[in-house]
Amino acid sequence: MKILSIFKNFLFFAFSTHEKEEIKKIYQYLEYQGVDISSCIEVGKIPIINLQLGKFESMLEALYSIHPDIRISGDTLFRNNRLVNQLFYAHKYEEIVVHNQNCLVNESIIFRKRWLKLYMV
Repeated sequence: MKILSIFKNFLFFAFSTHEKEEIKKIYQYLEYQGVDISSCIEVGKIPIINLQLGKFESMLEALYSIHPDIRISGDTLFRNNRLVNQLFYAHKYEEIVVHNQNCLVNESIIFRKRWLKLYMV
């Protein structure tokens, strides 16, 4: 709960607008459980910066635009959220963890090359 109340003090980066929908689900779950979230920032006001160049840019396209010769990790799901949900229901948590780790690595590459470099001058 404490972490949700300090969201307003940070900038968040994501490779889509999907993450805001996931945070919304967390809020809804907490409300359903009877947790008082009145001290939390509203979901619509959470500062999430989208690292995509365009609405339909895939992570693969973004990585290739940064490094055309990049070697892609062994993530077989590669941001296919429907498959992640299916793995969750099948209790295949290790595969989900590997997928999430690969996403974080790829997002950090995009973050460093697209956003951070603008502020390191």
